[in-house]
Amino acid sequence: MRTFNQDMVLVLKISFLAYLLDILTSKDLYKKCKYPVTNNIELYLHHTIFIFNAIGWLSNNKSILKLFIISSSITLLHTYKNKSNNCILTQQFNKDCEINNNFRSPNKFLGFNHSRGNFQIKFHIATIIYSLYKLTEF
Repeated sequence: MRTFNQDMVLVLKISFLAYLLDILTSKDLYKKCKYPVTNNIELYLHHTIFIFNAIGWLSNNKSILKLFIISSSITLLHTYKNKSNNCILTQQFNKDCEINNNFRSPNKFLGFNHSRGNFQIKFHIATIIYSLYKLTEF
């Protein structure tokens, strides 16, 4: 069984790959960012949260499963409450970089719909339930 650190290092590595994919395919999308270093850190953080919410449920580590449940629940609440259909991180990043695009997540590159009420919400609910099940199983 992998440890907390091993699982988190895997999340960080996959997040970095997603970040690189975003940067390398963005053309000149991010060239107007007011705070290039800070904005790139924000973008990497956004990819990290996204990747953790996508794969955290696969871990067998209780701490990661608990963190995943909290993170995914917050994401679900935020998605439900936010009328603009954009995460607050996306809104701030777009403002700083003078762009008007949704977050360029890996699932967008894979063709999944990013809109409210679709795949993402159902996925979060299913993986939260599965994570709760895994926690009771151990």
